[in-house]
Amino acid sequence: MNTLILFRDNPGIKVDRSPYTISTIYKKDLGNIDEWKRGLHQRGSHLTWLLHYNVDAIRKFFINSNQIKTIPNENEKYITFFGITQGSLKSELDYFTENKKQPLVKKIFDDLRKNKTHIFILFPDQMDLLHECSIVLDDVEKFVETHSLPLSSFTFVSSNYNLSGVQQKDLNTISFSRYAFTANIEKLRIGGSFNKIVESTSGYVRQHKFLGLVNNCFKPHRLKLLFFFLENDFFNDGIFTIYPFLHDVYKNKDDFYRELEGTYDLLMGYYEFNRKPLFKQEEHSECTQMKKRKQLLKTIYDLSPLRIDTKLPDHYGDDDITQRQFLNFSFALSSYWNLTTETDWDFHGPPNEYQPVYVFLSEKTWKPILGLQPFIMCAAHGYLNVLHELGFKTFDKWIDESYDKEVDFPTRMTMIEKEMLKLKSLNIHEIDKMYWDMYDDVLLYNYNQLDNHIDEEWKKLKNNIEKIWEGLG
Repeated sequence: MNTLILFRDNPGIKVDRSPYTISTIYKKDLGNIDEWKRGLHQRGSHLTWLLHYNVDAIRKFFINSNQIKTIPNENEKYITFFGITQGSLKSELDYFTENKKQPLVKKIFDDLRKNKTHIFILFPDQMDLLHECSIVLDDVEKFVETHSLPLSSFTFVSSNYNLSGVQQKDLNTISFSRYAFTANIEKLRIGGSFNKIVESTSGYVRQHKFLGLVNNCFKPHRLKLLFFFLENDFFNDGIFTIYPFLHDVYKNKDDFYRELEGTYDLLMGYYEFNRKPLFKQEEHSECTQMKKRKQLLKTIYDLSPLRIDTKLPDHYGDDDITQRQFLNFSFALSSYWNLTTETDWDFHGPPNEYQPVYVFLSEKTWKPILGLQPFIMCAAHGYLNVLHELGFKTFDKWIDESYDKEVDFPTRMTMIEKEMLKLKSLNIHEIDKMYWDMYDDVLLYNYNQLDNHIDEEWKKLKNNIEKIWEGLG
């Protein structure tokens, strides 16, 4: 098989004046599990791509292939892999358009039309292509139409998992747990033996019931959960962060507050639209409560950024501030339950039978699994079911996980909060006993299942690549 690994604005082999480079994987890369080392994991390097798929099985696949290192020969068929390490899909499509006359891009475009190549686009984050009304999908359709490219010659690879079985016509998508591979790197770096360290602490009680790392990105479901934490005094029972890297994003804190208000308006707007009273002169009680919570924005503003572990560079915005080690293992040893706020929450209403329904598995899912922690997942409905299908276990023996089936946003959040309050009502010794009761059957099982999972994910993608290869002319 002939393979071509393509990046934009990355170290690699330059073959023309375009911003694109060709990357190569060598035998010396086998066994490298230290790409988080300072100076190696830099944003925009080809090593970034290796980092996310850092298992020798994947490396060997490319090493054993004929890795193309120049503009492909005439009538040569090959599989193209384009890794997005910066920017959005739209911006990448725009760059392709700007460079369409450059020899490398021109050859790839010509070969796509001739069925001499197929391009796998590897997404670094969630992919909105699954929605019929997706702006991203519209951009893709315009791009292939403008350049007379067959949409069937593209495969989009991301960590989105389709729950509904509804698939967009002629759109090739593959679900692939990129972040599970990143978690596996960390597991390998410590010799795969973090479980031994955890087990050595069985004679001790941990300091905190909860670990709640509220991400730096504004999302309505995270704001709703922050309100809940503040109203119920969760901060005294756990380790929490609040928008810890806001200075990465905002020039000043007033800009931060304006976006905080905007997120609140989205949340309030959802309640006002979906919680309509029986009589116009009335206001739904949940809307009334949400209006009162606006006063908590000032509290969140004053607390932010609440950071607990990151070493800051001299200047906010330096690359090192965002290129952090995957998991701070000390947190996992200091707390029990992980209160996880995932990237996506199906916030805009229940699905219908014509729309694909998906969940996105980010690093936030794999951190508690790697850290041998139980978790309550604030994510899209059906999220736990996806984990079950991937061979992982969850915690319905100890908490009510029926929230995972609830499609209504406020109802699901209320069900989640109810379970969190139950755990909060337990004393630390009861939480400790619960933890060790589930350790072998669930936590350690999931820790070991991570290895099996990435093997299965790679086999799935590899089989698809080989099938596409056989179909090229």
